[in-house]
Amino acid sequence: MRADITEIVAGRAPLPNCAVSLGGKAVEARDGYFKATFDAREEFYNLGNVVQGGFLAAMLDDTLGPAVITTMNEDEVHSTVDLHVQYLRPATAGQLTGEARVTHRGKTVRMAEATLSTADGKIIARASCSCVIRQLSGS
Repeated sequence: MRADITEIVAGRAPLPNCAVSLGGKAVEARDGYFKATFDAREEFYNLGNVVQGGFLAAMLDDTLGPAVITTMNEDEVHSTVDLHVQYLRPATAGQLTGEARVTHRGKTVRMAEATLSTADGKIIARASCSCVIRQLSGS
C-alpha cells in the first residue's frame, strides 16, 4: 500500500485541503479499501435545508480516490475519468461515513464503488468511478 495513505491514516501526514474543507478524517486504509468520516455542516445546506448534492459527491470522490491509491505503486498517479453518484435520501448536518472498495484492477484502469452513510448506518448516497492509472513522468 502507498506510504502516503498509511501516513495520513496514522495522523503523521496532513489530509489534502479538499478533505479538510469537507471536515474529513481518514479512518482506515488497506489494499483496495478506504474509510473516512466527514463533518456535514449547515454551511453545506441548499435552499431545502439539506446538504447540497455536490458536497456529498465530493465526499464520495474523496473516499473513492484514496481506495484506488491503495492499489497503486509509488511511481503511479491516477485520474478519475467517470464519477456516477446516486442520491438515496437527504442528508443533514452530522457525521457521515464514506467507505470505498476497488472492484476492478486493470493495469491502466481501476474501478471503485463507495457508499456514504449516516451515524445510524443509513446509506444516503453511493457512487462508482473509473480511473486511469499512469506512470509518473521520468519513471
